[in-house]
Amino acid sequence: MLNNFLKNQLNHNLNEMSRLNRLAKKVDNYENKKKYLIKNYDNIHLQKKINDIEKLNDFKNIDNVLLIHSNNTMYKKTNLDFLEHVRTNNKDSKNEIYIDIDEDKFEYEFLANIKRYGESNKISNFINQINIVYQYKYLNDEHVTGFGDFIRCCFFIIQFTEKYNIKVNFHINEHPIKNYLSYFENQLSIESSISKKIPFLKINNYIYKNYNNIITYQYRDIDKIIINYINFLPIYNGNIYIYLINHPDESLIKNHHTEKVAEILKPNDYLYNKIMFSMDKLKLNKSNFKVIHIRYEDDENCKNTNNRIMYILNIIKSIILKTDDDIFLISNKKFIKARLIQEIPKIKTIFNNTTHIACRETNNEENLINTLQDFYIMSNSNYIYSFSAYIHGSGFSKWCAVTYNIPYICYLLE
Repeated sequence: MLNNFLKNQLNHNLNEMSRLNRLAKKVDNYENKKKYLIKNYDNIHLQKKINDIEKLNDFKNIDNVLLIHSNNTMYKKTNLDFLEHVRTNNKDSKNEIYIDIDEDKFEYEFLANIKRYGESNKISNFINQINIVYQYKYLNDEHVTGFGDFIRCCFFIIQFTEKYNIKVNFHINEHPIKNYLSYFENQLSIESSISKKIPFLKINNYIYKNYNNIITYQYRDIDKIIINYINFLPIYNGNIYIYLINHPDESLIKNHHTEKVAEILKPNDYLYNKIMFSMDKLKLNKSNFKVIHIRYEDDENCKNTNNRIMYILNIIKSIILKTDDDIFLISNKKFIKARLIQEIPKIKTIFNNTTHIACRETNNEENLINTLQDFYIMSNSNYIYSFSAYIHGSGFSKWCAVTYNIPYICYLLE
């Protein structure tokens, strides 16, 4: 009986896919999409899948199971996700269906966010200023993310408030990084009655792309959702307080935007002197060196280490062949630094403990200064080559490059 039900369910799915394919011809396709191949819907393989499903101990809801193969990996995805919110395009074989998972995921989340938050074209007249607050913890026990995300947020909100003609201010509240940035070091803390109610809004307005192992992103406009959300926030004498990490429209970043973000990020005299001392010691001259930035997983279980190192080495060697500039290496893993310097002794680096500034447990003074020192040395380079174990790349190096107008590329470490 279970087999018959599953067969009927799968036949229904195939019919729906055929229907959606006819509708998809009316939908504009994005160029150079990353395609995920779903195949093997022949009768023999269907029967095997049915047998596999029956073996799942946690199999409870037949209606919510659809087997999808991508890179030989089995996934479970709900019929709602698949049938209602994907764009499909049949290729030559009737048993092969291609889906752009990233595009579909965004469209599905976009529709869900409209339903959840609503939309509005106009910011409330009662709101005079948006205050962006970087702090460890937010409403509903949400926790802050990293330094690169904060910079990205600054670019986004500067564009947003300029577009809708509203004032903006930036705060670092109860976080030790404010002790090293001149914009914030004398800033008063936000009252706890306000700070504990500040939300961290997490609504994506971007899709990360990976073409030929190079990570990029595509911006999406979700302003109406954000406007409607902030219109319902508590207002304190014309001020609302919020944190978000949305992407700006990079094609519309102007000089005055980067100048403002550089002002926000300006190190105080204490940190600046440490940066200059380290650069002198390393004999790094402004705009005469390139940076290799390697972002491994935060945990200790790094995968594919040898393959990754060989991949990184090959690219570094190709860079060295084309330049006489110094190479400065930054990484969140010391063993990577040691291995690369062993292979290429001319690389310069600093063997210090660093931190992820969102992590309260590792944010002692030494670790914070070392991390910020890496960032500001990088800001003086003439090119940043980033390698990341994460599909989103690394905001730490990406938004450093944008702020200080440095050429940038980010490679995915698989």
